[in-house]
Amino acid sequence: MNLQENITRLKQLMGVLSEQDTNTEVQTKDFSECKKNVETKFTEAKNFIIKWISDPKTKEKFKKNWGVGQDNLIPTEQYRYMNSYAESDNVDDIFNGYLELLKKIQPDFYFTGDDKSLINQIDLNTDNESEKTNRGDAIAFVNKHLSKETVLINCEAFMNQADQLSILIHEIQHLLFFYFPFNPGEKIHNIFNTVDTKAYSETGRIHDTFNRILDGINTKNLMNISQKYGIDKNILEDWFIEVKTKAGNKLPSNKVEITQSPNYFYLYTCNENENMSNIMGLRSDLNISPTENINYQDIIPFIKKEKINVNAKWLIRCWALNGYIDIQKWINNMNLLAINKQSSSGDRNLA
Repeated sequence: MNLQENITRLKQLMGVLSEQDTNTEVQTKDFSECKKNVETKFTEAKNFIIKWISDPKTKEKFKKNWGVGQDNLIPTEQYRYMNSYAESDNVDDIFNGYLELLKKIQPDFYFTGDDKSLINQIDLNTDNESEKTNRGDAIAFVNKHLSKETVLINCEAFMNQADQLSILIHEIQHLLFFYFPFNPGEKIHNIFNTVDTKAYSETGRIHDTFNRILDGINTKNLMNISQKYGIDKNILEDWFIEVKTKAGNKLPSNKVEITQSPNYFYLYTCNENENMSNIMGLRSDLNISPTENINYQDIIPFIKKEKINVNAKWLIRCWALNGYIDIQKWINNMNLLAINKQSSSGDRNLA
């Protein structure tokens, strides 16, 4: 190699180093900006949830939905529900536990290009079944096997989101749900149903969801909704078809295969923890206070796809899968849940 070639090669090397140094500086700057922004929003998110937990109506609805008697205790058959880790079955202790947990919950940060998150404990591309939701392309996620007090934030994706507060509220609710759910699973499940589920279990709900998919679109209810609320029937059909299409060829061909072919997309769509996070996030997006109800008219534009909201999207998908219950009844049922005021009238990657 002659002198000129050496000089050229040296310039190329210097250019590469300079470019690498620049990228490092940009990433550090972005990370600092992300951290500052998230910490501010995180405080807002926690304050939003504290306001709900501290409202007497929330505890009142919690007691009613859990069947709490005068002893102020969660019924024995309900305690330890869904692997919660609350150490007491006393309602006041559980609510104090929520507030104590909120003091401990903190964000942590990573970039999509990292092999591991900054807490350096979890492979974002793992094949481990318990960590399937921890995709490197996620915006934010929690993992109770990793930490019950941490929300992991993908800075690269998070900084591009307009509804950052709602995202954080969504994720924090997951951690509170792991501690102890605000509502029994059947109460959450039944807000979508045309009839109450009499014998409920998480496995039963999974079977029920698959059965509804295999039975196909509830055309009668769909047409009633279309006529009553003036929504194009093709748009209503799209909500059902969208979920079925997302899962591709993973849909079991018959009901016998339901337990043999579990599909994450279906399970995620109507998962009780996800539904509660979607509801809480939606209330934040709609700026609804603890003393206000969600109005069914607030949901119509999302169903018509005139407005876009990720929390509404997932709730509408589950609504479609469950047979298109009347919209007013659906929202009234939703308002009966704890973290919602008592009703007085009749693809984005969040994990």
